Amino acid sequence: MTTVLRTARLSAAESFWYLVGCIGFGLMYLAKVPVKKALAEAGLAQMTSAERFWYRVQCVALGAGYLAKIPVKKALNEIGPVPGGGRRAGGRRQQESNKGMSTWGLRLQMKQEGKYGTRI
Repeated sequence: MTTVLRTARLSAAESFWYLVGCIGFGLMYLAKVPVKKALAEAGLAQMTSAERFWYRVQCVALGAGYLAKIPVKKALNEIGPVPGGGRRAGGRRQQESNKGMSTWGLRLQMKQEGKYGTRI
């Protein structure tokens, strides 16, 4: 599942502005951490130890990390189940058939198999 997420590359302009945002007190990096936490809880990513640390720091700061995670988690909930989804990436649950799988889940599976375009 992580290979699907890593195929989304930043353009040159996006890379530049991300770097500029990270230089300015790490704001871009800190904004990314709650989103990564929501993806990790959905089983779509794994957090590094640094990201886990900064998420905890954000939660201590008046719950900022937790409150920033809620809309992302809600959006992930609205798109429906994804293949291999669960509380942790690489969990035991496997989708045995496409029956009951959401459109988003089918796209991710097709992308993984190389049967779908590069953009999701």
